[in-house]
Amino acid sequence: MIRRALAGAGTLAVSALTLRLVADRAARRLLDAPRVGPDEAALGPALDALGGEIVRIRSRDGLRLSARWLPSEPDSTEWACDPHDAVVLLHGYTGSVAPDLVEYGPFLRTTAGVLGLDFRGHGESDAAPTTFGLREIEDVAGALAWLGARGIRHVALFGTSMGGITAIASVAVLGDGSFASADGGPDIAASPAPEVRPAIVAVVADSVATGAAVPVASRLPGPARTFVADRLFDAGAGSLDGDLRGPSASIAVQFGGSSRKP
Repeated sequence: MIRRALAGAGTLAVSALTLRLVADRAARRLLDAPRVGPDEAALGPALDALGGEIVRIRSRDGLRLSARWLPSEPDSTEWACDPHDAVVLLHGYTGSVAPDLVEYGPFLRTTAGVLGLDFRGHGESDAAPTTFGLREIEDVAGALAWLGARGIRHVALFGTSMGGITAIASVAVLGDGSFASADGGPDIAASPAPEVRPAIVAVVADSVATGAAVPVASRLPGPARTFVADRLFDAGAGSLDGDLRGPSASIAVQFGGSSRKP
């Protein structure tokens, strides 16, 4: 009887360890998003037609990010673009910003300069875990500093999916430019800023789910997909010391939604 009990306990322990290893491996895959999408190889001619300038930007926490700057090109002699305005394109989970640049760049640059930013771990940017907006805000902060050094004073953030989450969260974390320094508040003493940071004057967020786990769950097979996706995010949070669902959860609360909806 004792031997049977010990054997059963050993089996349970091995099963629990196996499940933990599987969950950790799946979480690592979740944080290691593919750098380029399957269709991006064919976008070379379209990107060449856009022209612009390939630039390197430092995120606020020191990573080197890849980006493409498209100077404004008004499509009418009756419209003069303000050289102090810019749009920052923020892409979704997996792949680079190239598809968004090809789709939206030609139109957006008729009103302002356009900066297409590859998030950390995507495109040609430095390797780093994908955190669904949690640390990508640091990438936006670096882009704002780069634009500020070029004389840009007003920025609109245009993000899709994860980029949309990051765009909205950036306003909450970085502020809209009305405070003297980033991450400041009305009751915090202002400190001299090393450079002028543009004001975030508009946000366009497209295809933003009610929770970061929702689009991941939609890609999983079988039942209980939302539950499984949440467990993957739990494992990812443990390795990063931060909840990956935090930015999307705060957005859902602000707009009266729930980050747990399927």
